[in-house]
Amino acid sequence: MLPILSNIWDIEPTLQDKKSAVKRLIDDSSPTGGFYLMLVSATVIVAVGLMIGNAAIVIGGMIVSPLLAPFLSLALGVAMGDRKVAVRSLWIILITSLFVFVITLALGLLYPFNGVNAEIVTRIEPSLGYLLIAIFAGVAATYSYVKPKFSETLSGVAIAIAVLPPLCVSALGLVLWDFDIVFGAFALYLVNLMGIVLASVTLFAIFGFYPLRERAEREVQ
Repeated sequence: MLPILSNIWDIEPTLQDKKSAVKRLIDDSSPTGGFYLMLVSATVIVAVGLMIGNAAIVIGGMIVSPLLAPFLSLALGVAMGDRKVAVRSLWIILITSLFVFVITLALGLLYPFNGVNAEIVTRIEPSLGYLLIAIFAGVAATYSYVKPKFSETLSGVAIAIAVLPPLCVSALGLVLWDFDIVFGAFALYLVNLMGIVLASVTLFAIFGFYPLRERAEREVQ
């Protein structure tokens, strides 16, 4: 085998990598003041970017968004069979999703909004392509947490996953009283959520995170 290919299958994380990933995921998904500050900032940036139809602004907000960590911590809890971690993560996802929806709804009612544009239209029709993107972005995000040397790729993963814009578009659809937009965008959000969690659960299971269950429960406390 060529030297350049000799380490191609060397993807298994060390025990220390796994311990660090558990701690980091629990910490990053904790609903602290800093978490909500970043969430509000990301929501405002994305919502305004969508309303004015500026893709660059939307991308900037996606990078700021902290929503990825709760998705991955939910997957971690499921992979470890840890009800406490999974339920905690699910509650955080539900609360933060409602939080984003309400903030965007308020912005849509207060900010001069001219209606549907290209940035909105592209986020109202779920498809197999979006599911595939979510699955492989979930793989990349999980591995970025598990292997610290790839952590710098997380910002790029955040752009690929794009969980925040569909949720914001759903709220803007309610502002427009267009339920095709409301339910179409929310369905895309759910497709992204399921794809990310499915991929992440699979990777955590393959890498053998189950023995770290007690450690995860201690981190939650």
